[in-house]
Amino acid sequence: MTAYRNYLLKVNEAFESLIKEIDVIYNFDHGDEFEIVLCKALRKILPMKYGIVRGHVITKEGKEAGDDIIIYDCVRFPSLRLLENDSFGQKQFIPIEAVYAYIEAKNTLYPCDSNGKMSNFHKACEQVHKVKSLPREPIASSGKRGYWPEIQNPIFGVVWSKQLAYSTSQKCKFTDRHKQKKDNCCLISTCYCQPDEFGMKMSCCFEQLHEALEDQCALIGGKSDQLAPDLIVAGSDYVAFPCVHDKEVHSPFFIPSHSLLTSVHGDRKAFGIGVTNLLWALDSITLGSIDWGYVLSKELPDVNQPPSRK
Repeated sequence: MTAYRNYLLKVNEAFESLIKEIDVIYNFDHGDEFEIVLCKALRKILPMKYGIVRGHVITKEGKEAGDDIIIYDCVRFPSLRLLENDSFGQKQFIPIEAVYAYIEAKNTLYPCDSNGKMSNFHKACEQVHKVKSLPREPIASSGKRGYWPEIQNPIFGVVWSKQLAYSTSQKCKFTDRHKQKKDNCCLISTCYCQPDEFGMKMSCCFEQLHEALEDQCALIGGKSDQLAPDLIVAGSDYVAFPCVHDKEVHSPFFIPSHSLLTSVHGDRKAFGIGVTNLLWALDSITLGSIDWGYVLSKELPDVNQPPSRK
């Protein structure tokens, strides 16, 4: 039995179709290009009250973090550069009070790197951590809701990639058996071979890719000093989200000391799972207000600063 007549599967198919359609136009290979494509795809799926921009989250004191995609309340709050709506080519500044979610976008996500450098998976998670760590006035929840945040206005943090690869430094080394039988690659890396080299496209070892992603999710989620992403979409087949106990899903948010960032092989449904988790989170967030009195007081030095509202 399915929910809402295969809603998740339909969302996944629509999202993949949008990605492919825009890919034909952009032919993207780099992170910046994928950011724009992801913005355009999300714009067609999310309700219009959610603004989607590329740029930085900024506090009233001027602290900023993030450099990729921000989802914010565009009905109540302005962007600070006042650019044209849905102009994804230019970076915006969004007040932290207006932010629902931050998405770190990668064309290819590498969970491992054997050359001694930090993988872009870890760098992406660090970027999400910095945004989620920015201070903003909390809105207290009316009561305990199990494994949900204690406040009503958490920032939902996401890492989203077009595809997953094992490492930048390891490529497939096909044996004669692989070339002759044209079977799947059993190595722990992404297949970079072109379809015409051996008559067909060799695929990666799904199990080892999944294990690599799962290991890194456990490492990131287990750091007591790190706010882990609430969602990781790693290509069309892999997704990671917070669970408790034995893969029980209670909320879309990662709760430190309770949640386990759990990687799942989505079998071509990862985009749909990701969009569904994102919508679930957005629907549960209640934002506060910008302290406009503080803004005025900083520009009018002869006027006493009003007390902050609680």
